[in-house]
Amino acid sequence: MYLNTSGIILRKYDFRNSDSFFSVYTLDGGKIKVLARSARSVKSKLGGHLTYFSIIDLMIARGKKFNHIGGALREKDFFNIKNNLGKLNLGFYGLEITDYFIKEGKVDEGIFFLLSEWMLLLDESENYQKSLLLTYVYILKLLSVLGYQPEVSECLKCKKEIDDNFYFDFLGGGVVCNSCLLDNKKHTVKIKKENLVFLREIEFKKINEINFDFRDKKTLKEII
Repeated sequence: MYLNTSGIILRKYDFRNSDSFFSVYTLDGGKIKVLARSARSVKSKLGGHLTYFSIIDLMIARGKKFNHIGGALREKDFFNIKNNLGKLNLGFYGLEITDYFIKEGKVDEGIFFLLSEWMLLLDESENYQKSLLLTYVYILKLLSVLGYQPEVSECLKCKKEIDDNFYFDFLGGGVVCNSCLLDNKKHTVKIKKENLVFLREIEFKKINEINFDFRDKKTLKEII
């Protein structure tokens, strides 16, 4: 049985003398682990197409023990990520988290297009700070799709609407008001209302629709 689909490489593992395993998120099959025989050989026809930060047209042969890559052709390359050290580091950070949180076989076209959109915007980003924020936003949107969306509209405990006296509770996974704040503040951080508004935008808007005029990257990083 063969699967013809578009895929994005999340992780690569060396296997045996010249083979490689790949963790790939595909449009039609979700996350799949596949074996590419002789991918590291200098004569390999597959190796040159199985690269990070590319959208790849794949032919995958389903097997009892391993899935195998029967053919690969790069559809689109994000060269600016590959040729910029700052973007490259952020790119691998995003791919690592994607691979960690998504279970094999989970099929969701939305995740594929979200991943593709993030790579495109990261590729086009003008500076490191914009690239950093893009990556944070991508991670939060991914976590939201997977069911880990933080509660940022009202207090986790009393359901009070947000104002300027809110804290983010890392253990609870959302905001708490000043009245419901636990005595132990070790696992909380004060968060401004404008930051909560920004976090709500992340849930409901596409990445390219979000207003990135956002200064408090430190708090956003802590929440992630």
